[in-house]
Amino acid sequence: MPKLRLTRLLRQNVLSVSGPARLLEPKEGGTGPKPPSWHTLEHSSGEPIPGHGEKLQYKWEVAIAALLAEPSIEKAALTANVKPRTLRSWLTRPDFQTAFRQARQQLLQQTTDCLLALTRTAAETLQRNMACGHPASEIRAADLVLTHAAKGVELLDLARRVEELEQLARQRGERGPG
Repeated sequence: MPKLRLTRLLRQNVLSVSGPARLLEPKEGGTGPKPPSWHTLEHSSGEPIPGHGEKLQYKWEVAIAALLAEPSIEKAALTANVKPRTLRSWLTRPDFQTAFRQARQQLLQQTTDCLLALTRTAAETLQRNMACGHPASEIRAADLVLTHAAKGVELLDLARRVEELEQLARQRGERGPG
């Protein structure tokens, strides 16, 4: 199954994340967003057969966007215009689970990138409040700085260790068993 593109829904104005996330209605006089052209069936030569599976893939994409935007399966099903039973059924399928995991990971990555862009401003705010003249605010700011600095060091160390393990696994895989 091709990698799910949550950003495609955002670009096509199918999903809105400004304010409460929700699926958008087609614009007046328009036909609404065009479904993505995914191909799921292939000729024996490996060539994709155009059109096969597009509607289901599009429904899955909308359902996954709704699952990410809504607090419950029932509300997500309503937003995606499918029955809750259908959505629960899709959630048991490994290929849907994979697509959902990819979309969730993509959304988490985008959110993390956004938060990382704000870190300098947050650090400056904490620095300002460490000497603001209110002892409670100063203590809280200092505590936050120390806590998050320690977490950052832990995460960087963990990322380095995982990278080393992955590199070791690749090296062992290249040499073969034994």
